[in-house]
Amino acid sequence: MLGGRLSLTGAVFRTEKTNLRIPIDNTTGAALVLDGIARVQGVELGAAGKLTDKWNLFAGYSYLDSEIVKTVDLSQLGRELPNTPRHNFTLWTTYDVTPDWTVGGGLTYASDAFVNPTNTAYVPAYVKVDLMTSYKVTKNSTLQLNIYNLTDAKYFAQYYAGQAVPASGRWASLSYRVRFTPDEPIKPIQEAGYFK
Repeated sequence: MLGGRLSLTGAVFRTEKTNLRIPIDNTTGAALVLDGIARVQGVELGAAGKLTDKWNLFAGYSYLDSEIVKTVDLSQLGRELPNTPRHNFTLWTTYDVTPDWTVGGGLTYASDAFVNPTNTAYVPAYVKVDLMTSYKVTKNSTLQLNIYNLTDAKYFAQYYAGQAVPASGRWASLSYRVRFTPDEPIKPIQEAGYFK
């Protein structure tokens, strides 16, 4: 679209995982058998490219419908898979205010997700906002400021069963990148005179 500057993608999919791990003893979960089947089906949509000469956009959305379709543990049968939020959305955009100065920002969203295969506990949905600005100090160097989780959203980076690891709160990073380039192209070994 837009004369080749913007690309749109889409997919409809269905995957099945066989040999799903199933605990024999639900109280301890110590012994496992590989005898289950899990299914995930859904839709993925994406957009990437330049809306204008100065405005870049990257966006993606996925809908995941998950289900444990075969298991000897009836408390898990028909339940959703852990760590599989139904709705996921990401957006990142940048704008070149001048040829040297760029600003940008984006958000990440994930809906509620269960933490165990019996779906008795979950982590809540969250929205995370990130911002950035960069300035080309010289032809080969850039100063950049990133602010992560601007709204200090509370969410979990990792989770399973009775365990959850909180993600970082609001934080910032200032970096200065320098790119070194040789003044002249590197010549092949023979041409440089190393072998005569």
